[in-house]
Amino acid sequence: MKCIADVDVLLPLLCGGHVAEKAAHDRFASQQASTIGWCLPIRLAILRHLSNRHIMGSPLLEPEQILAAWDQLEADERLYEITTSPSETEQLFRANVRGREPSPKFWMDAWLAALAEASGLQLVTFDRGFTFYHLSSLTVLEV
Repeated sequence: MKCIADVDVLLPLLCGGHVAEKAAHDRFASQQASTIGWCLPIRLAILRHLSNRHIMGSPLLEPEQILAAWDQLEADERLYEITTSPSETEQLFRANVRGREPSPKFWMDAWLAALAEASGLQLVTFDRGFTFYHLSSLTVLEV
């Protein structure tokens, strides 16, 4: 089944010893080529996370090492890039944010949920917060 992966699922694939590494690998081990979608915001979030001392610890990776991780994911035949969003994405995004208390991560989650729903893709994540969006197809992985 085609899906879109949240950053919290892709990041452990790059970080040996990550608490969610086994669960992320197990989830995608049997995926066929071009069945795991990722988009520019997720790609940039991976770069941001790999550059965050609170997430990665110390010492931080050098920019060249971070770009090598980007390249590693890009070379994975299971991943395909979502380059456009259906016209309904904007309307669903706005519905997802209406009446909510904003937070830094809130915007990205609301947009990713809208993209998954508008694209008819299963959203795969470790983040239980996505249950708020009542998506047609959501898988919340357990560590």
